[in-house]
Amino acid sequence: MRIERTEVPPSGFNSYDCWGIDINEERAFKLIDAFVQKLKPHGFDYFCFDAGWFCEPYYRERYLNKGKPEEKNLDEFGRWQPAHSKFPHGLKPISDRCHENGLKFGVHIMRGVPRLAIERGCTVKGTSYSVADIADFDDDCPWGTENVGVNMDKPGAQEYYNSVIESLAEHGVDFIKVDDMAEHPREIEAISEAIDRVERPILLSLSPGNYVYKGNMPHIRKYGNMIRISGDIWDRGWDLQVAFDCWENWENEGSNECWLDLDMIPFGLLQAYIPEDFPKDHVPHDLNEKRLSRLTKIEKQTFMTQRALAASPLFFGGELTMTPDEDIAIATNPEMLRCNRNGLVGKRIYGERHIDIRRVFKRGSTEHGWLAVFNRKGRPYKFSVPVSAFGIKDEKQLLAMRDIWTGEKLNIVDGKAYFNMEICQCFFAEF
Repeated sequence: MRIERTEVPPSGFNSYDCWGIDINEERAFKLIDAFVQKLKPHGFDYFCFDAGWFCEPYYRERYLNKGKPEEKNLDEFGRWQPAHSKFPHGLKPISDRCHENGLKFGVHIMRGVPRLAIERGCTVKGTSYSVADIADFDDDCPWGTENVGVNMDKPGAQEYYNSVIESLAEHGVDFIKVDDMAEHPREIEAISEAIDRVERPILLSLSPGNYVYKGNMPHIRKYGNMIRISGDIWDRGWDLQVAFDCWENWENEGSNECWLDLDMIPFGLLQAYIPEDFPKDHVPHDLNEKRLSRLTKIEKQTFMTQRALAASPLFFGGELTMTPDEDIAIATNPEMLRCNRNGLVGKRIYGERHIDIRRVFKRGSTEHGWLAVFNRKGRPYKFSVPVSAFGIKDEKQLLAMRDIWTGEKLNIVDGKAYFNMEICQCFFAEF
């Protein structure tokens, strides 16, 4: 199989949190330069476009001139192509710039065939079949109806996915995030088979997190590299709790065969595509405003501690050219990255009185690793836990442990460890 297996969780940048569907060539080149300066030195290497790279820009029109049709670009074989106004030279110059700088390039696609391809009578490349012949009209995406599913029993179905992956490989793509795919094992296999046919190694990311059935995990693990186990995670305190629950639910499923993805890192400048003068009465919900991440410094540290112990892929979501250095520093903390790149999924070992303790051992060891104590009470909290809850027998290890974020050591008195934590704070240490 040419699907690229990685020894450590993939890490990089994804454009969705900052540019939504409005990423373009000029912005991409600036972001690549910032990536090389800010993330590459820390081992991050995937530069990815999310949804809408084939759509002409329309954010303002979507709300101010409702009803204006959204322009999208297709080729004769029903495959999305880069929007002309956003990428006048196509995607190849973007991928070339990435490769010249030692980075890899990724894009987002939706499962299935575009309705527009059916309307236009597109054919499946290399066959006599039309795109309509392979479409499953009863199987569209619950949150985005621009595509319908592919009936894999129909002749031409595999050939269609082959042609899609072939086109993306020609664009220089090294990473493909396929949305609305996790509940469709036959189409996962079809994408994987299509990747096998191209010369370029490609990492396959499967999404979304809200619709994942564990019974499909053996199939997902066989054919995919990473799987979203959460819905969209944003810069809201309760999203930390969502991530805790998803991580615990899936803690026995992850490995370097298929990484458990807790979604992007919403630090720095978010939703930069929203105009400064955008009328507030047109903002559809509380997230839709250009802003710096609303997470506090403590929440950001806890956020990255989750990702480290869960061995989650790390994809920075903020606008790199306009993100505070402090946010980059938290997302690239070397001790946090060392835990993340250990590549084993930590597990919850204690849960009482809104105290959450999780631990992971280093590869090949049952004595050394990383441990975190989380305050999940929702307000500042003074508490103690018996040191036996840590599962660490060596007293010298306990006394030597220090918080990766603050440098503070454990406060141990008479067999108990005492903590005084702010909302969402954690104690994260190596032992």
